[in-house]
Amino acid sequence: MVCLCLIPLWGCDRSVPDARLRDVFYGHRDDFNKLLTMSERDRRIARITSEFATTNVDPGSQANIALSVDQREEYRVLFRKLNIADGLERSPAFPGAVFFYYHCEGSAVDSDCKGYAYSEKPLAPVAGSLDKMRPGPVFEPLSSNWYLVRWTT
Repeated sequence: MVCLCLIPLWGCDRSVPDARLRDVFYGHRDDFNKLLTMSERDRRIARITSEFATTNVDPGSQANIALSVDQREEYRVLFRKLNIADGLERSPAFPGAVFFYYHCEGSAVDSDCKGYAYSEKPLAPVAGSLDKMRPGPVFEPLSSNWYLVRWTT
């Protein structure tokens, strides 16, 4: 499918279908739980990608955090296996939740991210499908405490 975008990001939806994300999740559930356990071990880190890790030091600033070579490689292996191209994040907007980004496009001003979220507290708003774009975060329940997430700005 070819998508020609003549309007900003909201004019063209090229995200991965929900069905593909569900297949990856259910096919690799143990790996997702391992990644979650690792992220709990490294709770002080707000964002981890294959290239960097940051923590919020105080509002408005971030500091790069050093992971050991072994830790970084452990994350890289699981990110690759699960196609988590844009890493994981703990968002201040959803305390206690961890987001695992399968795919993001756009910029900080105009972005569309789709992936997974884990939270022991229910996340909202909930939708039956994330294939249609909506502004803000939207969640689709997968299983106990796990969700698909789409976050559009």
